[in-house]
This record gives sequence, C-alpha cells and structure tokens, in this order.
Amino acid sequence: SAQVAAPQRESKRRFLMFPMAPLSLWVLAVTWVTSALAHKKYQSRIPNGDKVVRNGIPWPGVGHDAVAGDGPTNAFGVAFARAGELWTVELCMADADEDGQSNGHELGDPNCTWSPGAEPARTTNISHPGFNDSMTSAKSPPPTNTTTSTYSATTSDRPTTSKAPSSGAPRVRVYGMQIACAIFALIGWKYLTA
Repeated sequence: SAQVAAPQRESKRRFLMFPMAPLSLWVLAVTWVTSALAHKKYQSRIPNGDKVVRNGIPWPGVGHDAVAGDGPTNAFGVAFARAGELWTVELCMADADEDGQSNGHELGDPNCTWSPGAEPARTTNISHPGFNDSMTSAKSPPPTNTTTSTYSATTSDRPTTSKAPSSGAPRVRVYGMQIACAIFALIGWKYLTA
C-alpha cells in the first residue's frame, strides 16, 4: 500500500508542477511587458523621457524612486500626475526636486516649447527632474515669455482641472498580476512539498 501511494503522490506532483510553471511564467512575463510598455508611454510624454540620467545612470522610470520604475513616485512623478500626465508649461517651469533648475531645463526644454513627437531644444546633458542630486551642466537660457504653450493638443486632450488623474488603475493591474503570480507559485510549492 505504501509502495502504491508513493507513485501516485509523485504523479500528482508532476501533474501540478508542469501546468503551474508555464502559467506562473506567463503571468510574470505579462507583468514585465505591461510595466515596460507603461514606461515607454510616459517617456514619450516628456522631452527626452528616454534619455534621463541620474548621476551617470540611465533612469527609464523617470517618475519613480526606482530606476526601472514601479513603486513609489518621486517629486517629478507626483507633479507629472497632477499635470494630467501631460507636459504643460506649468510642469515645465516648475522645479519639482527644488534643486534650482526647472523641470524643462533639466529635460532639455528650457523655453517650455516642446510638444510630443517634436525634437527637444537640447538632447544632451539631460538630468533627472525628480532628484535634487541630479542637475544638468547645461547653461540656463535667458528667460522668455512662456505665458502660452506651443503644445499641439486640442482642448479636449488637455485636462480641465489640476486634479491628479486616476492613474491607480494601471498600477493596481500590474500589482494584481504580480500577486497572482506569487499565489500560483505558492500553490505549486504547496503541492510539490506535500
């Protein structure tokens, strides 16, 4: 009887292990892809979003404390969310990290004239607008009249209030997938060690 039970247990372990592994890997892959696509979307909404550097380290998660993004937002991420996740004159002129350089100056749009898809005024010496230990060595331009924006979006594309958008939904979806992956891994571990 003990000899019969051991093969059945081993068979049960193999059965559960193989379906769980691909499912867990699939959920993990979807999480990574979703996160990577989200960063590209946000990078394209700010000048030089894909060229931000902090202390010599490329920083693709510009709005986050972590290099790769995800997790808590930094000062620039909070300001970006308040601006409706759009590059506005107000966001450009502000100094989110309080280092004495405007967000626009750090990101290569010192005159606040950049619009999505356009070439920024400067594409080198890009620093991080969310951390005050990251400053550009580029010279500040003379002040210009920036009371109007050359942002090419229609009025319907612009936020009507300064309230932060409900950007919690994508973050919840990403975290939900990570939690699901962890649950599948735990279930698989339980059956493998049973």
